[in-house]
Amino acid sequence: MNGFSGKSLSFVRGAAILLGLIQTLRPPACFAAVHGSLAVPEQLASVVYRQNQTSPRQIYIVAQSHRSVLSGEKGDDTEIVQEEIYRIGAWLIRHEGVTVLLPEGYFRKHAASAAPARECRQTAAPRDNPVSDADLRIRLSDPARYVNAGMLLKADYELSLRQIEDRGVYANVCLLLRELAASKPADRQNLAEALDNQQRLRSGILLENIPEVLQYGKGDCPENAMLTVGFAHLGEMIDLLRKGAAENATPDAGDLRSLTENFGITVLLPRTLAQDRELCNLVLPNSLRP
Repeated sequence: MNGFSGKSLSFVRGAAILLGLIQTLRPPACFAAVHGSLAVPEQLASVVYRQNQTSPRQIYIVAQSHRSVLSGEKGDDTEIVQEEIYRIGAWLIRHEGVTVLLPEGYFRKHAASAAPARECRQTAAPRDNPVSDADLRIRLSDPARYVNAGMLLKADYELSLRQIEDRGVYANVCLLLRELAASKPADRQNLAEALDNQQRLRSGILLENIPEVLQYGKGDCPENAMLTVGFAHLGEMIDLLRKGAAENATPDAGDLRSLTENFGITVLLPRTLAQDRELCNLVLPNSLRP
């Protein structure tokens, strides 16, 4: 889909989640200039892809580095990237009118997939005092509970939370990750390929579910949303957005035209990830590499 073999992309995903090998190396930045006209501060993020910028409905996809799904362990860059995501989200709330959070995965074990009936909100709740860097770091490093930037943004700005995962595909991915972690060498190639296929399917479904979750066509309430997703998904997501269709998806989850024709899309890399040239070269499509 984006020029990578199943083996190589599976390695990226498996390493990122199981072994924590995807970490920032602090080389020169991936991007010499911001693509597009979004004025997000360069100390926060780089804009790597934009389309349909004039739409009244905008989706901001922010790459993230997160804890291992299996062990809960953090990578070397997890906390600093989460700090950057919080600052990016706060900026998008203030300047771009983001009111909805679309997280990868689930904040709660039994979170509902469908969005409940709600009021139309086109502005998030204001925060009286910005969170200091020190306080933000303390909140994100709380050893007593799992917390990430999205959870803090939801709490601090009363964002509306919508789930866009397909629970069956998400469960398959988690199962394959566990099997891959415990596998014998002879079984790893097949498991890696199966994981890669499920992750590709998952990337398409995450995008394809956005219009329905935001109830596009069910009332005049244009909302701007922020989707946080692991960096390993980013290259194929951009490829899918360009094509307007999700390859290898199920029959009822294979068309992205409702998203690409009716929503603006912006993809952002937090500064720490944008500075990792090696990782950018591995994950991003050729045209977006340095």
